[in-house]
Amino acid sequence: MEFKLIPKIRKALLFVFLFFACYLASAIPALAEPYIYVYTGQASTDDSNLRIIQSSLMTDLTFSDLSYDDRSFTGALYYGYKLGYSPSSIPFLGFELEFFHFKIYADPSEVVSTKGTLSGGGSISTMQPLGNIVQKFEISDGVNFVTFNIVGRHGFVKKKRFPNGLIQVYAGVGLGIEISHGDSVVDGVASKGPYQIDDDPAVQFFAGLRLFLLDLKLDWGNPTLFTEYKYTMAHPDVDINQGTASVAINTNHFIFGLGWHF
Repeated sequence: MEFKLIPKIRKALLFVFLFFACYLASAIPALAEPYIYVYTGQASTDDSNLRIIQSSLMTDLTFSDLSYDDRSFTGALYYGYKLGYSPSSIPFLGFELEFFHFKIYADPSEVVSTKGTLSGGGSISTMQPLGNIVQKFEISDGVNFVTFNIVGRHGFVKKKRFPNGLIQVYAGVGLGIEISHGDSVVDGVASKGPYQIDDDPAVQFFAGLRLFLLDLKLDWGNPTLFTEYKYTMAHPDVDINQGTASVAINTNHFIFGLGWHF
C-alpha cells in the first residue's frame, strides 16, 4: 500500500511524539507514571529471500538467502523514541507508542541462488552475483516501525523515591505498521519508490534493563538509562521499475538510550 508522506516524515512523527509527551507529562502524573525514551543502537537483519516481480516484462525472480548490511552508524543514524505510561492501579504494566528507524542494504557482489523467469519469459536457475540483475537494492531512507506496545516490568532495590525499583527488568510485545522507502537499480534502470505501508502488520518482541539515576534527586521526574534487545518482523513490498520487490525483514536490534520518568 502506498503512503505518500512528505519527505520530512520522520520530523512529522517526532512532532506527534513530542505533543503526546507534553500531554502525558501534564495530564497523567496524578493517575500514572508517564515516561519518554530516546535511543540509538544497531540492527542485524536475518538473511532472507528477495523476490522481484515485473509483470509487464514477464520477470519473476527469487534470490535466495540474501544478506543485508545495516550501516546503523553511517548516514542517517539508527534512532527511536518511546512514549509510555504505567497506570498507578497496575504499576507492573506499561503501555507505549514507539517509532524507530533502521536500514538495510543488499550487496550486489554477493553470489546467490537465482531462480525464476527472466525478462522476456526465459527461465533461470543458477548461482550468480546479485548485481548481474539487481545492481542496487536498499531501504536506506528507512525501515520505519510505528507500534503500540504492552510492557511488563519487575523492580529491584525498592526505595521511597523508587517504589517500583531503582533497577527494573522488563519485556513486552508490540504491534503496528511498517513504512518503507525503497531505492533500487534493476537491469540498469533506477527507481526510488514512495513511502509505502506494509500490508502485513509489523510485530516486535523485546526485553531490557532500566537503571534510575539515584544521585539526581530532581523534584520533577527521574532520569533513566536503559538498554534493550528487540526482534522485529515485517514483510514489505516496495516499488521498483515496472514492478515490486518483496523481502522479509526479520531483524535483531541492540539499543541503548536515555529516558525520563515523570
